[in-house]
Amino acid sequence: MPGAVMRDYRGEHAIVLGGRTVSDGKCDVHLDDTFLLISGARTNRIGYEQVESIRQVGRSVEIQLHPDGRVHLGGMDGALVRPLFLHLSRLRGLRWATLLRFFEGEPLDALECTVQRDGGPPQEALVRLYRTGLVGMPYGGEPFQLGIHELQKVAVSPDYRLVCATPETTAVLFGCEPGDLGRFHRAIEGARQAAEKETAALLEELFPALEYASLVALTGLLLRGRAASKAELEAAVPWIWGRIEERIRSNASTGRSYAYLRERAGNDMWFGLRRLTEAEMREAEGSTEEMPAEAPIIPEPGSAAAEARKDYLFWFMAGLKASGKRFLAMEVVAGTKGFATYVYRCPEVGEDSAVFADTARVVSRSMVALNFHREPIYAAQEDIDAGRFAEYKLAVRKLPYLRAVRERFVGRAIHTTPEAWQRNLEGLLV
Repeated sequence: MPGAVMRDYRGEHAIVLGGRTVSDGKCDVHLDDTFLLISGARTNRIGYEQVESIRQVGRSVEIQLHPDGRVHLGGMDGALVRPLFLHLSRLRGLRWATLLRFFEGEPLDALECTVQRDGGPPQEALVRLYRTGLVGMPYGGEPFQLGIHELQKVAVSPDYRLVCATPETTAVLFGCEPGDLGRFHRAIEGARQAAEKETAALLEELFPALEYASLVALTGLLLRGRAASKAELEAAVPWIWGRIEERIRSNASTGRSYAYLRERAGNDMWFGLRRLTEAEMREAEGSTEEMPAEAPIIPEPGSAAAEARKDYLFWFMAGLKASGKRFLAMEVVAGTKGFATYVYRCPEVGEDSAVFADTARVVSRSMVALNFHREPIYAAQEDIDAGRFAEYKLAVRKLPYLRAVRERFVGRAIHTTPEAWQRNLEGLLV
């Protein structure tokens, strides 16, 4: 965002909702960090999450609202229309990126350029680089995210186009100074190397017997917290799963649930881990998103509540069969309280190994992309529509991977007493 942002304008407006004009005439326009304020005969406060698109059309700015509305802003000095369009687009893009959980922390670098995604039309955009990945904010369009762990290609072509490709999306950045493009390219490479270094350092810390080649292989599989299957991990390092189980079982509460799930799942298991930031550690320690429904167990030596504060999270998934159906159970261990087992429904058609792997891929993609925030996954739709989780309304509407994992979500079994946890878990496997 530029250092100076013009936030106040004066002109004329028209707001139409469902085909009916609800406000028009002369007005003052104010751009807040989170909403657009249009003050005329009446005051209209429009959250940026409701702004579907923004276009500059001649001497006016046209805004489409969700679900069925539009705003016309005009009647002002022509020299102010472009700044209004740019500043509104940037503020709205940043708000969307925040609500979509696209980033954590401050940007490492930024580039104003033209972006072309998957062969579509070129768009002016502000692209920011965070430690977790690239966040593109096309002016007037929808923000997008390219996770640093997903990038398979980052290269500058001879005609000064920076290609950033993941398995699902290719973004081409161009239309800026070659020096700026080169600087941004180097910053992306640096962020990728930092993620690899962070993952490798955590693996070395937890599994000091790893040799270099094994460390490189595991770093690629587990980069930035994504989960890998037991088969993949053992193919890279035959002895690693035994050491992983020792880590999991060192926590008495999680160790009990893991032992139960492991016996049920056999070899259909997945594991991931990631270093926590200081902010994430504080959040994990104070988390209340998984408050127990029954009296919690008394902390005992080695339990989650009695463990020393750790600066990393780990998580695992287990493929389960019950009543002729297939499910995937997931646990995330971060902090010293708030543990639950999340259950997802697998597709009905296909071999066990294939449907378990498909569901694990969907869950892993969502967990890493959402920076391991679980609330967007388990929050009830009514609480998102009009309740305490309304901040996730935009994410559910706009993120296909979040909708996919929510469609498969069955419920969660809170860790209270071992007996109550097992009873609640079995109640979900129906």
